[in-house]
Amino acid sequence: MPPAPSVAGPAQELHVIAALHAIGADLGEAVQVTRRDGSLVVEATGLTTGRAQQVREAIAPIPGVNLRFDVPDAMPMNPAPPGRIATAAGVRTQWKPFWAKKV
Repeated sequence: MPPAPSVAGPAQELHVIAALHAIGADLGEAVQVTRRDGSLVVEATGLTTGRAQQVREAIAPIPGVNLRFDVPDAMPMNPAPPGRIATAAGVRTQWKPFWAKKV
């Protein structure tokens, strides 16, 4: 009996966002994290080959993540402003470690 397919949940999404933040991919680059059909999708456009490899390596250890580069124009992305990560349904959250001081 094959194992049940894993469904990406909030924990995996947070791991992806943290991994992208660790390499600075959430700082003004067109990188978007969404949930589709039970998995997470990371879409990136306009990245150099080297930068795309960095993104690929950062999220590779996280299960249930699909990576797509150079999204066609037919699928508009709303890039996040610097310091923010574009998330599903256009909701934009600012990533701050819990220990960061509030300004």
